[in-house]
Amino acid sequence: MNKMAEHLRSQARALASIGKSDLLKGEYADELVDSTQELSGKLGQTEVRYREVSSHLGSWADELEDIQSRADRALRDAQEAERSARPDSMPGRNSEQQGADSPAGTEDDRTTERAREELEIARQRLSSAEADYHERSENYAGRILGSVDDGLKDSLWDDFTGLVADAEWLDDVANWASWAATVIGIIAIIFPAVGVIALVLTGVVMAINLLQATTGNGSWFDVAMDLGCLKLARSGIKAARTIRSLQSSSRDAAAGIARSSATTRAAQATSRQHKTATRAGRRRGGSSRRLRERARARKLHIEQKNLAIGKNAAQEVRDAPLPRPTFREKMQAIGDESLARQIKDINKWSSAHPNNEFLSRTAVEAERQRRIVRGTWGISTALDFGDKSGDYISQGEYGEMKGRMTTTVGSQW
Repeated sequence: MNKMAEHLRSQARALASIGKSDLLKGEYADELVDSTQELSGKLGQTEVRYREVSSHLGSWADELEDIQSRADRALRDAQEAERSARPDSMPGRNSEQQGADSPAGTEDDRTTERAREELEIARQRLSSAEADYHERSENYAGRILGSVDDGLKDSLWDDFTGLVADAEWLDDVANWASWAATVIGIIAIIFPAVGVIALVLTGVVMAINLLQATTGNGSWFDVAMDLGCLKLARSGIKAARTIRSLQSSSRDAAAGIARSSATTRAAQATSRQHKTATRAGRRRGGSSRRLRERARARKLHIEQKNLAIGKNAAQEVRDAPLPRPTFREKMQAIGDESLARQIKDINKWSSAHPNNEFLSRTAVEAERQRRIVRGTWGISTALDFGDKSGDYISQGEYGEMKGRMTTTVGSQW
């Protein structure tokens, strides 16, 4: 603290000399002079605080050393008195030859009594030293509080940054959540449903890193890494949702094709009956009204039946189970079986109708989105493992680099 006070004093003098200089010219000079004078005054106040507290601590250290010496002496005297009171330490004492009423026994009693008195005196000296310790510690604590109770007041922001700096548990939570997100992210390859947990944990890590960076207790590099990973995760999730939408559109298109084809085939198969019913329904002269109505009803029934056949064909396409992917196809979808089945279903309908432009475009887009999913997962995983192993690989230089990206947040006064 003395060294800090000396440093502050020299800096205050340097700033004061800048403020008094006549060499500065221009509008910036007035602003600079005012700023240096104000800061010089603040540094001067801070120097007084450090110097006075250092003096109090120095005096307290001297008194504390004296009190500690008194306590040590009391301990040694008590230990000596305790040894003197032991029967085997008394000269000439033989329990088998001397009785309690012998002269030697009387002398032993007196020795024991003196040892007890000396032990009690040692305890009293220790109690006195302890009482002085508490009294003097409170005295110096009051002096120190008085020295720091000056014109320099910490703002709420100063208190908050200090609170964050002291909260070591934040580092523990961030470290735990980061490793948990990594492990769950790997598990999500097999069980994609847990992927949202990894995303939430990554958000927790980013919130803590952002809090520490804004208060000068953490690196902005960590925040940038978290933002990058979250953006990659968002892109991957968006691509997976796009594939799901493409699969649904592909099914709808295939169902439409199936409906049209089935309806056309049914119409061709019943074209003769349909023509006959149509002619009968239009016939005039020699044909009763009832016969014409029956013919029209047969025509309508044939048309409805053909439409129902087409509708059933479309429904069969929509209800068909998704194809099961091979192991290779599953790995190409980063282990997500649901995603692999959707992609295979899109390719299935595109292959079934190679001349359909919409289905062909859908298959191409699904492949592009699959590459995005793989790319975002691969890059985010590489960044995560690189960050965790950076210090080990670079022998500490990685951590130093991140430290240089920490913004110093000073006092607001």
